[in-house]
This record gives sequence, C-alpha cells and structure tokens, in this order.
Amino acid sequence: TRHARDKPLIGRGAEMETLLDKWRSVQDAGKGFTVNVCGEPGIGKSRIADALCVSLEHENAQIWRFQCS
Repeated sequence: TRHARDKPLIGRGAEMETLLDKWRSVQDAGKGFTVNVCGEPGIGKSRIADALCVSLEHENAQIWRFQCS
C-alpha cells in the first residue's frame, strides 16, 4: 500500500498555499515560528501536516515537528 505522504493532497490547495506562504515570509525574515493545525476529527489535519513537511523537505528546510494525538 502507498503511504499517505505518497498520495496527492486533494481539496486543500488554498490551505497548503497559506502554510507555504507563511513559511516563505518567515524564512525571508530569518525568524522561527510555530503553526498549530486544529479542527474537528477526520478533516485531514495530519494529512496536510504531512504534505507540508514533504514540501519543506524539497526546499531543504530545517523543521521540527511535534505531533500529539
């Protein structure tokens, strides 16, 4: 089976762009930041967090990810 990180992110393009835009603006400023992704169970919070990490890995970003369930 394919890992969730290998599947396309569908219907969350706007949210993904918001997160990536925030990343780029903070990176340009040279400061750290924290993002909290919250919402109802089952709406794809972990999935968009995975997709963000994959995107940032492609940019050779230095990130730390903490996840609680």
